[in-house]
Amino acid sequence: MKLIVFPGTADPKTAYKEVYDLLKQEAKRRNFTEFILKNYPGHYSYDESSYLSVAEIVKIIHSSILELEEKKESYIVLCRSFGCVPFIEFLKSSPQTPTFLKKVVLWGVFPFYLWYSYFSMDFTKLTDEFIKNGYRVKPELFNEIYPVELSINEISKDLPFDIYITSGERDDDYPEHFRKFLTAINQNPQVCFPERIRGEGHTITKSNKDYFDLIF
Repeated sequence: MKLIVFPGTADPKTAYKEVYDLLKQEAKRRNFTEFILKNYPGHYSYDESSYLSVAEIVKIIHSSILELEEKKESYIVLCRSFGCVPFIEFLKSSPQTPTFLKKVVLWGVFPFYLWYSYFSMDFTKLTDEFIKNGYRVKPELFNEIYPVELSINEISKDLPFDIYITSGERDDDYPEHFRKFLTAINQNPQVCFPERIRGEGHTITKSNKDYFDLIF
C-alpha cells in the first residue's frame, strides 16, 4: 500500500513539514511501501516562475495517478485544503476510473464563501505570507475554483472507493455547520462526511489515533 498526498497552496518543501513528517512516519509504521508528497507549478520548489493553477494541478494529479495505476499496487489519496479542489476536478473529468485506489480523504475543504473572502483581499499585502509558505498565486485563481457544494453531486456515483470529507473540530475553514450542510445536500453514496476529529484543528502535528485511522 502507498500513500500519496496532494498538499494545499503552501509548498510542502517549505511549509507544514511537521504535518507531512508525521504522516510519513505513520505510513512507515504501518508498513506502507511508499509515501509520496507532491508539489505543483506555483510552488517555489517546483520552478521559479509559475503560478498556482487548478488546471495545471489537475494535470499533475492525472499523471501521478496514471503512474500509480501502472504499478498495480493499492494506494490511498490524501488531499489537504486547496489540494482538494483540483483532485475533485480530476475525479469529475478523468476518462478512466482508478482501479487500485482504495480511499480518498479530503481534509479541510473550504466552503465557497471562504474562497471568495480570501480572494477579495489585497494580495499586495500578503506578499510576506506567500514568500513564507513558498508559493506564487494571482487573484485570477479564484476563477478556477469550483464550489465543492456543487461538485460532490457531480462526481460519479459508481466509483469503487469511498471519499471522506472532514477535518479537525477546531478547523474554522471547515466549520461544523458546513459539514452538516454538505451532508444534507449530498446525493452521492460514495461521499462520506465523518465527524470532525476531536480536539484537533486544520493542522495536525502529533500522533492521533482517530486521525490516523481515518487516513490509513
